Amino acid sequence: MIKKKIRVGIVGGSLNNKWASQTHIPALLKHSNLDITAVGTSRMESARQSAEEVGAALAFDDAKKLTASEDVYMVVVSIKVPHHYEAVMPAIQERKHIFCEWPLGANTAEAGIF
Repeated sequence: MIKKKIRVGIVGGSLNNKWASQTHIPALLKHSNLDITAVGTSRMESARQSAEEVGAALAFDDAKKLTASEDVYMVVVSIKVPHHYEAVMPAIQERKHIFCEWPLGANTAEAGIF
């Protein structure tokens, strides 16, 4: 039986982001059942550069577009907490798997939706 790898998109996946580049990205690259398919950052230039360096086929400067991609099955959120809600909600709406180690929202109003 051939196992399909889970295709992952990383919101905040810039290699300039010390958190993602030193924690999430190395772990994802080592996991045999995961494949980094997309990298999203706030600037397309850094998204393309980071995607190329990790071997991802896709780069995005918009978390909603990354999440909407049919090539992404799971979204890893690696951005500052005040921006989690705007990255997590599109992933929920697209019915994607999500890894967000910090709160999904920054306050009780955002957290109340979950």
